[in-house]
Amino acid sequence: MSMFYRIIRLLENGIKPVYVFDGKPTISKSGELSKRAERREDTQKALEKATEAGNEADMDKFNRRLIKLTFIIIFCSISVLSSELVTCLSLNPAGTVVKHRTTFDADAEGFWQRQSSWKSRWVKYWRPKITYVPVWKKVWGPVIQNEWMPLPNILPELDEAKHIQT
Repeated sequence: MSMFYRIIRLLENGIKPVYVFDGKPTISKSGELSKRAERREDTQKALEKATEAGNEADMDKFNRRLIKLTFIIIFCSISVLSSELVTCLSLNPAGTVVKHRTTFDADAEGFWQRQSSWKSRWVKYWRPKITYVPVWKKVWGPVIQNEWMPLPNILPELDEAKHIQT
């Protein structure tokens, strides 16, 4: 199931998702981003050639590759300047919102491990106070989910680097 239909099902079930993106890309990603820009320019040139030739199949293919994000696609997102993980943790200090996170970032897994002492203390305190929606697994299907642990107001003030175990 695509992300679009997952969002639709979430909204139909009364769940308002918030997606936190990590903001400005790091310097280590600059090589990949320049490759993407080159491919985008090549695709734009190929689209112009296909348009001149009148080839409908190629025009459709290249138009799909050049899709830009619109307001509809990013309507429920937050872009942050620093670490998206800390922002996710500090979104709701009261713990009244159902929170889950899914990430493909291997570096983020160390941040979320249960072995970290600061997290395990707050998990014991906050877990009973979280309201979970039973329809959540039905909405997301087989996607593996990890919990976002709500934290009290004092933790967002702490330095993230002190809490990450290497």
